[in-house]
Amino acid sequence: ERRAARRPRTPREPGGGAINRRLYWSAIVLYAAAYALPATFLAGRVTAWGWQAAVYSIIPFAMWVQHPIAEPGMALFALAFGSSNFGFIAAAILLPLHRRRAALACALVSLASMLYGGFAMPSQQSELVGGPAGHLAPGYYAWLAGGLLMAWTAFSSRSAA
Repeated sequence: ERRAARRPRTPREPGGGAINRRLYWSAIVLYAAAYALPATFLAGRVTAWGWQAAVYSIIPFAMWVQHPIAEPGMALFALAFGSSNFGFIAAAILLPLHRRRAALACALVSLASMLYGGFAMPSQQSELVGGPAGHLAPGYYAWLAGGLLMAWTAFSSRSAA
């Protein structure tokens, strides 16, 4: 009875295998925790929780999908804000599938959207929040840290493609 030949094992390189699982799961945990933390506050009052901020970021995208021709400017607004969550989720899905470059692109677009949202939203007058959103709170920073970790995980992974 013949045995199938085994592939020789290659020694692990510094930096590990396809994904640094600690960074990957840390990014996901921070991202998820951000939904339960306050995202913005004004005068000691929470103006938006993380889950509310996530819904607010998707609203321009939903409005543009409903009326793509009537609202051409909404496409840019939707891309600027909606890509933060869509990009992070796409990167989180693509990394385990060993699609490093696509995951890195999604994570960087997400990170750019997160940074833009952090600079643009607090001072904007919003009917959803009932005034300016106010100051950024721990939820925003946990969300941003999750995005940074996801981008670093995608950048430092050794997966193919």
